[in-house]
Amino acid sequence: CQALIDAATGRFGRVDVLVNNAGMNLKNRTVRELTPADWDQMVRVNLDGAFYCTKAVLPQMLQRKDGVVVNVVSIAGLRANPLGGAAYVAAKHGMGALGYVLANEEKDSGIRVSNVYPGEIDTPILEQRPKAVTDEQRAVILKPEDVAEAVLY
Repeated sequence: CQALIDAATGRFGRVDVLVNNAGMNLKNRTVRELTPADWDQMVRVNLDGAFYCTKAVLPQMLQRKDGVVVNVVSIAGLRANPLGGAAYVAAKHGMGALGYVLANEEKDSGIRVSNVYPGEIDTPILEQRPKAVTDEQRAVILKPEDVAEAVLY
């Protein structure tokens, strides 16, 4: 994550906005099915990545007293349900909490933090569903562009 922020800063001079949007899921989602390795991978991607990217960009934002961090969490970060699965839901709740805490910590520093909680989005993560998503379902759920508009707002 530090290398990513360093590369972006080197290319563009600074990072004004960080969008933490990485996410993944697994087919085997129940606590019974999860292995410790699966759990670790889910937390590393869905929660740790947001922390490490935020931690890497924060010093330059603090120095400028300006910056925006947007966490694209998931509705699973507000409501636990079996569809998301234990590890995904736990990691997304953690990501949402990270955003809330950071917003409160930095409220006077010029850094703004927002969490976005979209529902289902038509992305490749749907291929990891235990039960395949139908074309009819895909037709009515959010598209990546819908979430991008929310983040831009």
